[in-house]
Amino acid sequence: MVAIVFGWAARHEPLEVTSPRRRLLALAGMCLGLVFTFIWAVVMAYVAISLERGSRASRDDAAIDSDQSANVATVPAHPSLPEAGSDDAPRTISKVTTVRREGSLTVVDIGSSVPSLLTELAKERAEGSRMGDVTVVMTTRPECESCRRFSESLGDPRMQVALSRVRLVRIDVEVFDEELPNLKIPNDKLPGFFLLAPDLYPRDGIDAGEWVSDVASNMAPVLGAFVRGKYTTRKRSWQPVSENRIRL
Repeated sequence: MVAIVFGWAARHEPLEVTSPRRRLLALAGMCLGLVFTFIWAVVMAYVAISLERGSRASRDDAAIDSDQSANVATVPAHPSLPEAGSDDAPRTISKVTTVRREGSLTVVDIGSSVPSLLTELAKERAEGSRMGDVTVVMTTRPECESCRRFSESLGDPRMQVALSRVRLVRIDVEVFDEELPNLKIPNDKLPGFFLLAPDLYPRDGIDAGEWVSDVASNMAPVLGAFVRGKYTTRKRSWQPVSENRIRL
């Protein structure tokens, strides 16, 4: 800007005072001043826009974190969401469906505020098919000791082999007590494990009564054979019934 000012002043000096060479240098100074002023303005505008975008992104991230925090409710200890510390400590269950990897299997916890359990099961079954996994529905509830022991045993190598390539979809029977009967999924014997037919009704099912105690050495052979359709010798045979309920 200084070059523009002094170049302009030099260009307007009387002809008898200045020479053509000085007037040419003044013109060159004005042109260079204009060019660098324009570049400076562009750079400053770019910096200002970048700072504004960064500030906006920070506000958006804060809003997203706030929304995610609002989607989590504190409830009594839930066996499907183990955490370190005292067993009496309060635990959290997500209002939306959560998905996580547990070694060789995928664990899905159906959120408490999903609009439709049927729609959610259809999505999970489709995703399991896309990934080449076997979709297994598990029924559970917070007070179920067998459910808690099953969840704690998922890291055992025997359970990892038995449930390899399985998409385990866990449903809280207390949250979906009204929808489960319509899907012919029982909630009296927990935990229950079910393979779904194309119509999303169970085509096969077992419960914890198939093994003596809830340890990996007992559960893994039964569950491994069940998810692969090879569990034939049972304590209770699978027998679906009408009237929106099934019998084990």
